[in-house]
Amino acid sequence: MSVDWARDNYFAGLSTKYVDSRYLDIDNAAQVDDYIVSDFYINGFIENIGPDVEELEVRLTVNKLFDEDYASTIAPGAFWIGAPRAVAVNARLTF
Repeated sequence: MSVDWARDNYFAGLSTKYVDSRYLDIDNAAQVDDYIVSDFYINGFIENIGPDVEELEVRLTVNKLFDEDYASTIAPGAFWIGAPRAVAVNARLTF
C-alpha cells in the first residue's frame, strides 16, 4: 500500500508492505514471524533561483522507516535478516 501527496513544488509519499509469517523448512516445523516494512520520501524543488541555476531539487528518502528486524530471504533451514534502515539526502541542480 502506498500514499502519495503533492502540492505545487513539493511531494511526499509513504509505502508499506506486509509479509505474513512463513515456514522455514519443508516439514513446516519452524516458522519466521510476519513483518511490516515502510519507506518514506519527501521532495521539493525551487525554480529560477539564480542567473545560472534553473532549478534546485532536494529529496530525503528513508528506507525501512521503523527499523524492524525481519527475515527477508528464506532458504531451506536458513534465513537472512533484512537490510538495516537507510537514510539518504539527494540534491540536484539544473543549469
